[in-house]
Amino acid sequence: TKQNADVFNLVGNEAILTYQGQQFVIKKCTPKAVGKTISKQITAQHISYTVQDHVQYNVKTGRKKYSIQTVMEFTLKDNELGFSHEIQGSFPLVELEDLGNKNGLELVNLCLEEFGAILFADNKKLYFYDETSWYLKTEKQLRYLYNTEDVSVDINTDNLKTEIKCYGKQKENADKLTGDNKYMAVVTYTSPNVSIYGKRMANSKTDDKITNNNDLLIFAKKQILDVPETSLTITYRGDEAVTE
Repeated sequence: TKQNADVFNLVGNEAILTYQGQQFVIKKCTPKAVGKTISKQITAQHISYTVQDHVQYNVKTGRKKYSIQTVMEFTLKDNELGFSHEIQGSFPLVELEDLGNKNGLELVNLCLEEFGAILFADNKKLYFYDETSWYLKTEKQLRYLYNTEDVSVDINTDNLKTEIKCYGKQKENADKLTGDNKYMAVVTYTSPNVSIYGKRMANSKTDDKITNNNDLLIFAKKQILDVPETSLTITYRGDEAVTE
């Protein structure tokens, strides 16, 4: 309308919206005209995702043990975008190989996967929590027909698997070998839930950084979903503050 035309024109790709103190960058903008009505449909990502615009080209070669603090210091070193981080809680050391030559988002996701961290960003300040630091008991109650009127549960077994075969690093003379003998480690993991859902084989996976069966078994257990994917959806109609 004539009243909001100036603001309307500012809404476009890479513009920043501020909502409840958090910045969001518009990544998709679709202007539409229906009769005399002009509108824009937009999709905006939290500004923390722009960490992918920083790339750590350097590489720490070899296979070494790292703390999550060391990985994130290396990830954000010399970034010109204003990103910083803070670690909440304690994490074990994790063995990584040839760390680097990835963008910031890839390295952040590496921390989430390898260290089991939980990320919660305050604009460009990235906080990494362990489970003890993140999950807090609030004892707030969600009661049907009291502070919620609709509840739905979605249960999906499309991706459920109970067995997988995994391979580790290939041997130096792998070209002269055949089958499983080509690898330094090979395991087949069968979930205990095979007794419930039957044998459901997943495609094999390979991790060329793993050289022993113990580590490969830990890797294998993470590669399949052996329980139904379940989500609970509730519309909360109470007046208590509910945070993340």
